[in-house]
Amino acid sequence: MRRATSTSRCAPLLLLLLLPAACTKQSQPAPATSAGSASAKTAETSGPASKPAADHAPTKIAKATTPKASPRPMLRAQLWRFDGLDDGALPVGFRSRVGRWGAVTPAGKKAAPKIGKVVLQAAKSRSHVFNVLLAETISEADLALEVRMRARSGKIDQGGGLVWRAADDRNYYIARYNPLEDNYRLYTVTDGRRRQLASARVKLDHRAWHTLRVTMRGDHVQCFLDGKRLLEKHDSTFAEAGKIGLWSKADAVSEFDDLSVRNLQPKNKKK
Repeated sequence: MRRATSTSRCAPLLLLLLLPAACTKQSQPAPATSAGSASAKTAETSGPASKPAADHAPTKIAKATTPKASPRPMLRAQLWRFDGLDDGALPVGFRSRVGRWGAVTPAGKKAAPKIGKVVLQAAKSRSHVFNVLLAETISEADLALEVRMRARSGKIDQGGGLVWRAADDRNYYIARYNPLEDNYRLYTVTDGRRRQLASARVKLDHRAWHTLRVTMRGDHVQCFLDGKRLLEKHDSTFAEAGKIGLWSKADAVSEFDDLSVRNLQPKNKKK
């Protein structure tokens, strides 16, 4: 009987001793769930946890962790001299779409142990045919394109020019010099139909080599002949990157040499 009384008196005292430990356990935070763990880890790495993790997600962190799109790398200037090609061959990546294109020894040059080559368009096509050679491994929009050209012959047409932003042999821009007509012109060819954008009268030596050059950024195109800017136009018929190439019309037999292309980065917009 006395033992029972002693136990009952000690029970309140034992409860008081255990109460602080129980309170300490309850005051500890509950284990984080898998979703909460990621937030806690983010808060630790991003700085002092003065605010809940949700408050640390503002625009600053979003901007810092989102990589900026790097500008498109510039194409290294590529030059084709055609010198090492066998007769009738074309550089790797070039395809004769219409006409008969191939490497030949330039007309009028004497035989020598080592002689350069040019690319010749030799087909004598009908009057409405556009002879097209495309470099199918090149795809550029903003570019500088240049070639040397000499007209060999042609009763219907002579000369030729540069093709760019070409989707295929029926859709592209073309700048061409025609010795028979004494003019230099800029066209679009859409679904095989040609539309004139600009024209300039020129009087040059028909038998000489001439340099054609085109630059285009966005919708702004400029065309040069022997270093002189003769044509300029804004046009957005073909806005996307496309192939480059060489061109002649009908029976125009023409030689081309030193074809070059390089990418032009868009000009920075003023703030």
